[in-house]
Amino acid sequence: MKTGKIPHLTAAALLALVACQPSSGRGHHNGDYIQNYQNALKQLGRIYHDFGYPYTLYCGCRLLFKGNKPKIIDAESCGFRPRKNPQKGMKVEWEHMMPASRFGQRLSCWKAGGRKNCGKNPGYRYIEGDMHNLAPAVGEINSDRGNFGYAPLKTAPYQYGRCRMVVDFRRQLASPPPAARGPVARAYLYMSSRYSIKLEPAEEKLYNFWNSNYPPAAWECRRNVLISRIQGNDNKFITAACKKRK
Repeated sequence: MKTGKIPHLTAAALLALVACQPSSGRGHHNGDYIQNYQNALKQLGRIYHDFGYPYTLYCGCRLLFKGNKPKIIDAESCGFRPRKNPQKGMKVEWEHMMPASRFGQRLSCWKAGGRKNCGKNPGYRYIEGDMHNLAPAVGEINSDRGNFGYAPLKTAPYQYGRCRMVVDFRRQLASPPPAARGPVARAYLYMSSRYSIKLEPAEEKLYNFWNSNYPPAAWECRRNVLISRIQGNDNKFITAACKKRK
């Protein structure tokens, strides 16, 4: 079955998908491409290196590459300042905009031991490797945000220099800067639709609002097309919004 032919999955269909995967833990094929996290990062590294938008999601920090792999950030390019961990503050990590716990928690492997325990589960590996849900981020912000949900917090940004990201540890919420609100909203709406992950009414209202009020820039439209050529499916929310730009 090619990746582009996978239907939107109910919980029962997801379990069936897991059951039918080979024991190697490899995902579905689209040509020679196998969808999993490791392959996703290789392809995304090339996309960000080769096609003209080498910046992090939240802060807009320039990515510095080793070969095709983004390794560290240029902190001066975005005015980022570490909150607590300078070493992690320089590192590039790949952020699951919808956190892994949100789609992993339905699987028995997660219930038995969390993310580490799902490393060989084919269904989990497949969803974990969906490139439409991954974006480069400053390592410290990726770690600070963890699996917190997004919200439009009124707190003035103060934690990361000129970067306007806010993480509220007490309320376990993160407020992305305006430039990141559209991308994270469209990632959430996509993951919910494609994998039948139910959003709370307040979440769905927020992400639909952000999707409408923070339309995609040209790079987000281009990224969607490049990912679809490799992975075999687009993010329909980006596709629809990009059509309105023309």
